[in-house]
Amino acid sequence: MLAPYQQESREVEEARSVHQRLVASRQAQEQNAIAEGLYLAKLHDLEGWKCLGFDTFKAYVCAPLESGGAALTYTTACRKRRVAEHYCIGLGIDPKRLVSAGYSKLDAVREYANADTVDRVISDAEAMGDRDLKVAYGVTSAPHVRQYECPSCGFEWQDGEEE
Repeated sequence: MLAPYQQESREVEEARSVHQRLVASRQAQEQNAIAEGLYLAKLHDLEGWKCLGFDTFKAYVCAPLESGGAALTYTTACRKRRVAEHYCIGLGIDPKRLVSAGYSKLDAVREYANADTVDRVISDAEAMGDRDLKVAYGVTSAPHVRQYECPSCGFEWQDGEEE
């Protein structure tokens, strides 16, 4: 049988190991989010959804992968695209630089990021949690668009504010 301090040490080791894997997973997700934003920006600029058989960018974004769509909510797609367009395309920031800040926080404060302030904005987004960052920049959250579809008849509707 292990002494109590040895058991605690194993639990601490396991917790740290699991935490490290979680952090690596989150970083990979954020890296993918920035990459998705760049892809969405390119498809939007090319009006690529038309070539793929969709009437609108929104229809393409929201359609399931199985039907050739991107399987994203429109709100999420718009946020990822805005971050890529503003920071990477507009300000020339390397996408890798944005990963630790997170696309969601960067989108919330993107209007404060210009050529003179972008490094500070990114650093703040890296250092602060979502709520603290919004408070520091005076950002108030607008409600997101929620999309619904009737499973019986296919009727679609939404509520909230359009992005």
